[in-house]
Amino acid sequence: MTRGGRIVLGILVTLGGAAALAAGSHVPTAVEDPSGARLRLAWKIRGDRVETCRVRTADELAALPAHMRQARVCEGRVPPYHLTVIVNGAPLVRETVFAAGARSDRGVFVLRDLALTPGRYDVDVSLVQETVPDSVAAPSHPLRLTRTLQLDAGQIALVTYDADSASLVLRGTGGTSSR
Repeated sequence: MTRGGRIVLGILVTLGGAAALAAGSHVPTAVEDPSGARLRLAWKIRGDRVETCRVRTADELAALPAHMRQARVCEGRVPPYHLTVIVNGAPLVRETVFAAGARSDRGVFVLRDLALTPGRYDVDVSLVQETVPDSVAAPSHPLRLTRTLQLDAGQIALVTYDADSASLVLRGTGGTSSR
């Protein structure tokens, strides 16, 4: 292909891409129901790393090269957390949240968007670290938020983590009282 042909081809590809982008920007998308309300959970915590240690047997030590013979071996990770969301006495979410990373040694991310109808709700959100038997470190204190919310159409109540107070807090609209 000649240099002029490559330039023409480049211009045609660029124009075709621009036309596809312009056409794609006019495609209708599903929009959330504006008559609904939302309870949004969004936070990241570092998570407390725990180490589980054990003493290697004589056979295990003998099978290792001399420079790798450590009698005591420890593995560190962030244990899973149990997330529970109870709305008006009924469990809405009950699940286990794992730390990120291939070895579960990174932060713990929570991102849930719960659709609700407008109204008054008693909300109880808790995040409790799983206990690890034979671990060196003690598990962290549980995080909990209990509130009564009044959510109108289109409102979002955001539950997030405040690092300064090391607690779950309510941000945005909907919060009426604390218990």
